[in-house]
Formats: sequence, C-alpha cells, structure tokens
Amino acid sequence: MASKRLARLNEQLKREISELVRRQVRDPRVGLVTITSVEVAGDLSSARVYVRAQVQHDGWTESLAGLKAAAPFLR
Repeated sequence: MASKRLARLNEQLKREISELVRRQVRDPRVGLVTITSVEVAGDLSSARVYVRAQVQHDGWTESLAGLKAAAPFLR
C-alpha cells in the first residue's frame, strides 16, 4: 500500500515541479529543462529530482547552476 502512495506522490511532485520550473523560475540560465522523475524518500523527508536539459555541452552546466540557484524557491 505504501508503494502505491509513494508512486502517486512521485508523479504529483514531478508534475508540480515541472510546472514551477516552466512558469515561475525566471533564471535565463535554466532554459529548456525536463523533469524526468522524482524519488521521494520512504519517510517523506526528502526527494531526489532528476532533470534533463535540452542544450548542448556548456549549456548543461549553466542550466544546472540556474536550477541550484532556484532550489530554495522550489523547496
């Protein structure tokens, strides 16, 4: 039963974070980023978010820096 709940929570967080990144993160370094998956810890204390950037070589590091800067807002 708990695994179904975690799976639903993972998908809901994926949708919410994707929407926040798309609409409210104004950092131009982020660019086109896709949230590929989210894994919530069993005790719900943290989540690991996996992303994929739609940019070439150096743009990936800039996108990652933009997301790190936006992390407190996303939390």
